[in-house]
Amino acid sequence: MGGIGKTTLAKDVFNKLNSLFSHCCFLGNVRESLVSVGLVNLQKQLLSNTLGSAFQDDINDVDDGIKVIARRLSNRKLFIVLDDVDDEEQLEKLAIKWIAFGSGSRVILTTRNKSIVEADQTLEYEVKPLNSIQSVELFSRHAFGRNPPPDDCVSLSRQVVSMTGGLPLALEVVGSLLRRQNKASWIDVLDKLKEIPHEKVQDKLKISYNALSHEQKQIFLDIACLFVNKDKANAFYMWKDCRFFPDYSIQVLICMSLIKITDDNTFWMHDQLRDLGRKIVRGDTGLVDPRKQSRLWVNETANDIIRTEERKEAIEAVRLYGYESAAYTSEEFARLPNIRFLDLSWGGLDGDFENLLSELRYMSWHFCRRELLAINFHPSNLVVLDLSWGSITEDWAGWSQIKVAKKLKVLNLSHCSRMTRTPDLSDYLSLERLILNDCTSLVEVDGSFQKLKCLIYFNVGWCTSLRKLPEGIERLEKLEYLYFGHCKKLRKLHESFARVASLVELDLSYTAITILPDFIGNQKSLSVLNLGHTGIDCLPWSIVNLRELQSLVLAYTKIRELPYSIGNLESLLKLDVSGTQCLQLPKSIGDLSRLKVLDISYSWIRELPRSTVELKELEELHAQKCWDLEWEIPEGIWKLSLLRVLNLEFTPIINVPETIKLLPRLEKLGLCGCFELEVMPELPTSLISLSLGSSSLRWVPDLSNLTKLVDLNYGGQDENCRPLFFQDGQCRQSLGVLLPSVSTLSLKYHGSITSLFLHCNLRNLTRLSIYQCWWKEVQLDGLEQLVEFKVEGLEFLEGIAGLSSLKRLKLLRLFNCLNLTTIQGLGSVESLEELSFINCPKITSLDDLSDLKKLEFLNFEECEELQAVKGLDELENLKDLILISCRSLRGFPDVLKWKVPDECSLTIEECPNLGDESFGDRVSAYKQRKVQEQRGTKRKRSARRGGPGPSRQLA
Repeated sequence: MGGIGKTTLAKDVFNKLNSLFSHCCFLGNVRESLVSVGLVNLQKQLLSNTLGSAFQDDINDVDDGIKVIARRLSNRKLFIVLDDVDDEEQLEKLAIKWIAFGSGSRVILTTRNKSIVEADQTLEYEVKPLNSIQSVELFSRHAFGRNPPPDDCVSLSRQVVSMTGGLPLALEVVGSLLRRQNKASWIDVLDKLKEIPHEKVQDKLKISYNALSHEQKQIFLDIACLFVNKDKANAFYMWKDCRFFPDYSIQVLICMSLIKITDDNTFWMHDQLRDLGRKIVRGDTGLVDPRKQSRLWVNETANDIIRTEERKEAIEAVRLYGYESAAYTSEEFARLPNIRFLDLSWGGLDGDFENLLSELRYMSWHFCRRELLAINFHPSNLVVLDLSWGSITEDWAGWSQIKVAKKLKVLNLSHCSRMTRTPDLSDYLSLERLILNDCTSLVEVDGSFQKLKCLIYFNVGWCTSLRKLPEGIERLEKLEYLYFGHCKKLRKLHESFARVASLVELDLSYTAITILPDFIGNQKSLSVLNLGHTGIDCLPWSIVNLRELQSLVLAYTKIRELPYSIGNLESLLKLDVSGTQCLQLPKSIGDLSRLKVLDISYSWIRELPRSTVELKELEELHAQKCWDLEWEIPEGIWKLSLLRVLNLEFTPIINVPETIKLLPRLEKLGLCGCFELEVMPELPTSLISLSLGSSSLRWVPDLSNLTKLVDLNYGGQDENCRPLFFQDGQCRQSLGVLLPSVSTLSLKYHGSITSLFLHCNLRNLTRLSIYQCWWKEVQLDGLEQLVEFKVEGLEFLEGIAGLSSLKRLKLLRLFNCLNLTTIQGLGSVESLEELSFINCPKITSLDDLSDLKKLEFLNFEECEELQAVKGLDELENLKDLILISCRSLRGFPDVLKWKVPDECSLTIEECPNLGDESFGDRVSAYKQRKVQEQRGTKRKRSARRGGPGPSRQLA
């Protein structure tokens, strides 16, 4: 059901847990994004969000994207949320089924269609409607700004709430509508709600839409059809020029809970509200002639409509994304006299456009061609022009025509890789945003740049050929946002930069700059300063003047010391000195009363000052791999009551104070590789993720009270790591009693004990990884939720038992188990999709695999004594079969009984006993015969129906 809170809950979980993972991605509105941006762009977004923008260029088409995603993301600890998935194929195309997820990974799907995933392979959570008490509370907060409602409104509130069916979206929207309204209005809305059946959610939401002004309705419909998940800045310029009063109208829409603005300044709209807006545009019945719609956002429909010969005065916005070979003529646009928004990505214009497109305000023309066939193209009212990813250069013929756009506010030329110099900008004196990001050939910014007195935002990030700041930049008195990140040839800030006094954000990361000049202190409004990965070795004294600075990034610079005056940066929220050669932090660090994030990881810092515990607002402290850190966690750490993340992995700390249990919000504690740590005290019950383990650790407390713990990593990288000893001095081989809530368990480098027994009390365990332990036996009993089981480097392991009880196991991977001979119950794991044995040389035989009908990937490498794989011919879903260096393997089934799909990929190498003719060749020959037989059968059937014979088919 829509509007019940699935996305809100998933987003909340993502925001709460993403700090526990190295690679995260929240992919919102998958169903809608497939229509608006296409599958390839969605694949690129998944890679970019997870690993960074540098990896997305590897994707050229959908199939290529699947391979790239699977290769790039496999074996990493991932946290991926896919919102609003409605088709199993979407999971296939986003490679979710092909990624070999690293230990501890999580994937969350929100969907209205439970059938897209198999019930026995997922943990399902159905979001229920709110009960009456919760409904009144949520409604009251939106209607009155408080809970409970005023005494004289209790009865009316309950009546309204009873009409919403407990749907959070309806409660928010109706509550926001009634805020500050008189009693008569409440009764009027209540009467309208009574006339609408419970299941007609959109009709209830439409009451709020009807209360909007004309301008507010236009903006609502624009967002619903065109701008969900799009940056708000560009749309604002269009609406302002259309006199829709966006500053006020957007606030109204937000206050009425019809839209939200996300942290990255994009529009968010609930899919129920989005669908309501589109339904209104299509007409309430959904049967309105598309030629009479005001907005066309579906590519196929828009392409068909624009080709028709009727005049279409109702159409205001058209999206024609994805037609690379299409050229649209002036005659076709002459029939669209009122169009104000046009997305022509990939397409072209042809013909004489004299006196056409006079209402056009916003034009997105991605992948614009170098050749321009249009003449007299004069969009005089244009305020937003997006030509990103185009083949255009500074001498493109279009510049001379578009220069009539005197009102232009936004010019986006990002990813125009052929451009070496920006065009003459002197005709665009109203320009406020100039975006040149990733113009890799750009060497120079045209001198006309200094005339852009209205410019607020300038981005030349990733312009890797750019060597210097544009001339006259000091004349831009309104410039607030300046991004030079990854301009690796940019070496210095000129003195003229001192006169740029309005900056709010400055990014100089990954440039060749080595000196930060004193005049940086002139930037009194600066809020964000990123100097990461530069050669800067000290901060100027004037840094103290940046009283508005909230984020200071010095990661991997050559800075060895921070000035004492840094404590005067009273607005600072984030300080990052990770990877620096800085030896200590000044005592004044404790004066940063608003600091939320302190990152000293991978640095040379030897100690943290005692004043660190005075950082009352601190939420995250990252100090992993500070090898020289001689820091005793102070008893006063309990003062950091807001601390959520404390990562001290691979540091030489020797103790954890008892007071750590008093940190009420601590969610992630990292102590792996703390080789000097001997005793672990009682831990706070708020923990979600815990990593620990060293050769010196003697015992840890009872962990059974950690009911929220879902991720436990014990062992780190210490091959002398001791087994888990608890305060009673006993080594617990049965961990289920202690860790009932854990869903991910990673155990490394355990010695002393010879076997591990995991039983059904680990009721939430979904992923189990065991690395380089000394065990001879692993017994699994009733781990009904287990999905992945990985074993690596257990040289003494002889047997694994209990697999038959693993009803949801999808992946079993065994690597470098040199003495493994017995695996009990493998043939009963019918849910298995991937089975891999690598360098397990003593395995001679396995259970019959014929019941593993879901198996898609089967891999045997360097299993030198393996003699047979029974049931292989019955694996009807197999997609990949790999047999390498299995020198004893023989006795494969007759290929004539082969049920493995024809498209199954076969890799067979160094398996000499499969016969004189290689098994792969025999299968290939058999497939060829099958294809020929099928063709012959089709021809015979066609002949019997009187259809064309073979010769006619060839013709």
